[in-house]
Amino acid sequence: MFMLDYDLRAYEPVDVGWLCLVPPLLTMVVALLTKEVVISLLLGVVVAVLIYIIKSHLSFVQMFQVFFSILMSRAASNMAICLFTFLMGSLVKLMEKSGGTKAFCNWFSKFIKGRKTTLMIGVFVSSFLFLDDYFNIITTSTIMHAIFDRNNISKPKAAYQIHTMASNLCILSPISSWAAVIVAQIEDCGIKDAFSVFSSSLILNTYPICCILGIFFFNLTGIEVGGMQEYEDKAKLASSTQEELLSSSESENIGHSYDLILPVFSLIVSTVLYIFYLGGGFHGHKSIQQVFTDSDSATALLYASFTAILIAFLLYIPRRVMTFRVFVEEAKEGMKVMLDTLIILVLAWTVGGVDSTLLQTGDYIGNLITRCHLPFWIIPSVVFLVGALLTFSLGTTWAGFSVLIPIVVSICTKTDRTLLVPCISACLCGSVFGDNISPICDNTILVSSCVDCNFILHVKTEAVYAVTMAIIAFIGYLIVGFTGGNVWLSVGIPVFLEAVVLGSVALLKRIRVIRLNRNAENTTPKEGDLVLQLNGV
Repeated sequence: MFMLDYDLRAYEPVDVGWLCLVPPLLTMVVALLTKEVVISLLLGVVVAVLIYIIKSHLSFVQMFQVFFSILMSRAASNMAICLFTFLMGSLVKLMEKSGGTKAFCNWFSKFIKGRKTTLMIGVFVSSFLFLDDYFNIITTSTIMHAIFDRNNISKPKAAYQIHTMASNLCILSPISSWAAVIVAQIEDCGIKDAFSVFSSSLILNTYPICCILGIFFFNLTGIEVGGMQEYEDKAKLASSTQEELLSSSESENIGHSYDLILPVFSLIVSTVLYIFYLGGGFHGHKSIQQVFTDSDSATALLYASFTAILIAFLLYIPRRVMTFRVFVEEAKEGMKVMLDTLIILVLAWTVGGVDSTLLQTGDYIGNLITRCHLPFWIIPSVVFLVGALLTFSLGTTWAGFSVLIPIVVSICTKTDRTLLVPCISACLCGSVFGDNISPICDNTILVSSCVDCNFILHVKTEAVYAVTMAIIAFIGYLIVGFTGGNVWLSVGIPVFLEAVVLGSVALLKRIRVIRLNRNAENTTPKEGDLVLQLNGV
């Protein structure tokens, strides 16, 4: 009997050169043209597998073996995230059914005066959830989604803010799931003072610094650029429909704010506790950094989401907010809602899996640096671009970290060690930039689902902001190379450039408004003209 072999060790990776970039680029182009995410990802997977099959001289039947081997291995390695996503869908649905979402929105709206306050509260919430990007996206969306809707914040704007804050805060924090992995990888490269190197690189992270400053600017001024302006204008003109949606929902319960607050609070607290528990933080004397290194944030999130659902059960059932049968049915409905998201996530992981595991995209892009004998001063800026390309192609920030950090450490220790900190910073920032614009990135898919934003629309609207900040950051890394890592110039000049760019945008918007007002005045009949027209003259 013929059996499929799902063991990836049975397949040898092949060097396909520049062809390894075709699947992710094709996925992006088809997605932008057709706006069909699943079809685009499937096409990307098929093309990636075909390239591998042709280069490896395998049979057509083995094409299915390769496809399902990658798909199942990626789903298995990310099983905790898959289950966490399902459980969060259930938790959100249960809180809506209990009436807690509506009650919390009503209560919280008393303290909110306008769109600016709403957006800044969203920034405030995200700022406290820096431990993990998934944790930040899910929790912020759960708390702020209904409030954003009620105050007419467009879906693309909500997705842009949550996504930008989540990924950029994680890379700026010395204590997070990302920091732990990065420090561990630097240590594996033979750097004894790995945490010192990482913490020293944070001040040079110009891309996330500029992105977060940009969030403040756009929120406080109300100015938008690119396609975001159109959707924000529509949201401002539209009447608030969230109240109608909430009042017409299936829930007949008069909920209380704590029906949402307690489950979400338990989610936040238990996530921190489980991270410490899984990292051995309650056993022996470990530093916080070592705890995060030894912990498993995905498993911690899974345990925390189950704990939050258990708290919701104990909160709703004894008070007869809903029956046990309704509780189970609503939990199942919440999982169904997240099913499309899981399909997209698994397909995105599969595209990245074929590229990274079998087509050796990381090795190809990494070798571009080592093969080209670049002048020392340009290396940080090149590392930034390569990190972005890696994450964009493979759909995960970990690709940029895991591939580039060993290469960067090797180059800097053999040539100029003073470039080590700037190059580590460039690697991290480039990876985050790729995360912000990649159509196959898990964070992009997750945040789009959480705020009910069209996936392609989110990519298109966020790219304008991300690319602008990336250009400024790229200039910053050129300055790093020229000045030998001068912090004041390397950070100060990009921040000044951002201020000039944003100030110019504000000025141009103001001039446009003045011209529109003048045109409106010129086309409006004057009072004397109206009198003459009424008298028949």
